[in-house]
Amino acid sequence: MTQTAYELEVGRAPGTADVWRSSGRVASARQVDVGYGGPAPASGTRYSWRVRVWDDRGTPSPWSRAAWFETGLLTAADWGQAAWIGKPTPAYDQWTDYTVTETFRLNNLAFGTFLRARDANHAYMWQINAGDFPASGPYLRPHRRLDGDYAVPAEVDLRPFGFTRAGLLAGTHTVAYAVEGTTIRTTLDGVVVDTRTVAGFPSGRAGLRTYGTQSVTVSAFTVTRPDHPVLADAEFAVPHPFTGGRIDHGELTVAGATDALLTGCDADEPLLRTAFRTTPGKRVAQARVYASAHGVYQLTLNGRKVGDQYLAPGCTEYAKRIQSRTYDVTGLVRAGANGFGAALGDGWWAGKIGLAGKGQYGTDLALVARMKITYTDGSVQWADTTPDGKWRAGPSAATDNQLGETYDARFGQPGWADAGFDDSAWAAVVTRSSDTSKLVPQPDEPVRETQVLATKAASTPQPGVTVYDLGQHMVGVARVKLTGKAGKTVRLRHAEVLPARLPLPRGHRLGDAAARRRRPGRRLGSDLRRTGTLGTSDGLLNQLLSNVSWGARGNFLSIPTDTPARDERLGWTGDIDIFAPTASYLSDTRAFLGKWLTDVRDEQKSSGPIPAVVPSTNGAFDESGVGWDDALITVPYAVWHAYGDAQVLRDNHDAMSRFFAYARASAGPDHLETGRLTFFTDDWLNLDDPSDQGVLPWAPRSGRRTSG
Repeated sequence: MTQTAYELEVGRAPGTADVWRSSGRVASARQVDVGYGGPAPASGTRYSWRVRVWDDRGTPSPWSRAAWFETGLLTAADWGQAAWIGKPTPAYDQWTDYTVTETFRLNNLAFGTFLRARDANHAYMWQINAGDFPASGPYLRPHRRLDGDYAVPAEVDLRPFGFTRAGLLAGTHTVAYAVEGTTIRTTLDGVVVDTRTVAGFPSGRAGLRTYGTQSVTVSAFTVTRPDHPVLADAEFAVPHPFTGGRIDHGELTVAGATDALLTGCDADEPLLRTAFRTTPGKRVAQARVYASAHGVYQLTLNGRKVGDQYLAPGCTEYAKRIQSRTYDVTGLVRAGANGFGAALGDGWWAGKIGLAGKGQYGTDLALVARMKITYTDGSVQWADTTPDGKWRAGPSAATDNQLGETYDARFGQPGWADAGFDDSAWAAVVTRSSDTSKLVPQPDEPVRETQVLATKAASTPQPGVTVYDLGQHMVGVARVKLTGKAGKTVRLRHAEVLPARLPLPRGHRLGDAAARRRRPGRRLGSDLRRTGTLGTSDGLLNQLLSNVSWGARGNFLSIPTDTPARDERLGWTGDIDIFAPTASYLSDTRAFLGKWLTDVRDEQKSSGPIPAVVPSTNGAFDESGVGWDDALITVPYAVWHAYGDAQVLRDNHDAMSRFFAYARASAGPDHLETGRLTFFTDDWLNLDDPSDQGVLPWAPRSGRRTSG
């Protein structure tokens, strides 16, 4: 029995065809890639659809059970007067003339101190540098950072003052930077080593800076004004006094690519709230919230979490496109008074991304939201984010996808999103610059909790430390329930393997905390539907297949990333170029990779190539090459080949054609692509491969290896 025809109906209610009918019976055996031919969908509208088919005997099937889809807000005008709101930028205008005094141990090479920093991209940065090798240095290297770019005035050789490289790398030292008017004076271990005139930054806070292999441990950090009032005397405990670095035993260690600025409570992540009332005498038929943000957000309505997603609005090239989501809150809206709130976090907007550091798109977080309440009589009420909202610093002092979270339960606000909450002590929000013109509904599956992992083993290797072995690498967060006295600190760390002794390295398999839970691992990832499995009689092969599957689930978090084990978590095009066929066998990747290919089109250059990382982090990862930007052709092909849905080819055809013309032009007479050879173009899956790099784009695709 085969299909010979079909009929489709689309309506605003189940079983109706008031929107579109597929011209009645359509003679066709097609079962996928059947296009919708009706009028353009309206914003914020639910549509029902159903289908029936005819077999080769001419017998029609019953109508299918009605399915539905619902649109979000499709145009900027649909967002009405909803404002982008957030907390004010912490003011450091009074931080003009001051002295920063630090007690430190230089663990490796160098560290810098931010002075008069408006933010990490606009500041003076004075660096103590031991030198790269024994015969060099040490030096004082002043920097001036403007729009993220460093200028380095004349450095100071510290050897004439009696300092040596070995001496700076041993023991504890004290440095003081006195900033007075247009002068900065540097005193190292009681010796004045530099006084110079500066210009450009009249005020701003202090901080610490490392990069690459640099590392420093600071045991004291004070900021005092000339008239002796203390601006800051950092206590290295919770809440974290800096925006970065690791606190251990009353000391702060800053290492790698870290900009750690001194903060106060007003720099902690904000809670936003407002209140509204439903129309008296009317009954709610349905309610929707449409929302997006600079940063990531979690909505709360009348004390209950809205939605089951995490890390909304997801990762895109925010300079060009920001996603919005639609939430069904019909069951959360109450008759009469309602409380509506949001917690904001750094996410990809303001948090650390790959090797590029924090704040690639900005540092000020903001929320935009509209609530549409439809009553049974058909009338509609809107409740928008407005300048009338309130804010207060919440319990999260830091929320970074890579650097981790600092949470201080003492700053919790019980009931803060309830209708009757007393917010008289809260401050007014500020309105941020609107990005409404960049908003588009999210087309793919959200990040959700997709699995909870049970503890396989627990141990107490030393007093106060409990280690939980989940028996599986994962991408996610720990779930623990803690009890204790206010002010006590619990530290959660993660590792891939159990080392011979503590402390544990950073990773993703093991956790330690001062509490026991039997199911402490919450796996997070883009919630793709599983479509393919494979089992064999060989245990080793089955383990390999399991590793590949877990790798895919770990790497697919809003975008297809490289690996959970590294501190990049970027959308490397070379990785998905290789892995797309396998991924599309394991899961339904149409929406997920379709969304990512929209990111790719956003990033494509007019001449045809794409960056090696998509999204490119506001241009921070711009270089590409053979085997990387080829993903613009290979990924759409892999998705089409797996599902037979040609929409992915139609969406990307123009971009694919433009890239192919670029690739053809870059090839020489021998068709080897020497014009696209870069740092990226080695075969990263075959170390020390002697093959000519130019042959890589012509390697047989049918035998692709999988990564994960």
